[in-house]
Amino acid sequence: MELGASRLRWTASDFGFNENFLFSDLIVYNSVFPSGRLSKDQLAWNGIGQGTVQVTPLHMAMIAGAIGNGGNMMEPRLLLSATGAQGNARALPGARVYKRCCNEAVAAAVKDAMIECVQSGTGKQAQIKGYTVAGKTGSAETSDNKSVRTDAWFAGFVDDPEHPLAIAVVLEKGGSGGTVAAPIAQRVLNRAIKMGY
Repeated sequence: MELGASRLRWTASDFGFNENFLFSDLIVYNSVFPSGRLSKDQLAWNGIGQGTVQVTPLHMAMIAGAIGNGGNMMEPRLLLSATGAQGNARALPGARVYKRCCNEAVAAAVKDAMIECVQSGTGKQAQIKGYTVAGKTGSAETSDNKSVRTDAWFAGFVDDPEHPLAIAVVLEKGGSGGTVAAPIAQRVLNRAIKMGY
């Protein structure tokens, strides 16, 4: 409430909300932070990612990765490598920064909070032995009907230069992000590390 709608919209824009994502490998639906006049209630709900905010899991993975990458959001790629019929490696576009979302100090502060979330908060079930995992859980309401279960979310990353992995998990009507989405993120990230990603 103290930040106000204009600052929230400005920051959401910095992180890619309301942009057309036209990447070289794929097209992603736009994520939406609402424009127009907001009541105090709407501002509060939108400020915590509820209300009329819309975001794709890929965009949330990009945001989590940007925090882990010092504020630089990377362009997603579908292929890590490709081999031709003769066994020769084919040249693929390299990693490319899509945009700068925030400065390093802001990214570091958010990163510390995300590490704390996994070490001793709601994201504990995303921990991987021997690695530092950072993340944020979420339980997103999709209805005013309290009998409808929330969507379970986890967005995070592995804080390791050898395994620069970011992830977002969402289970529609899955319940709690900490008990449902975080363990899935842990299994996927752990498997990716073991596979050498």
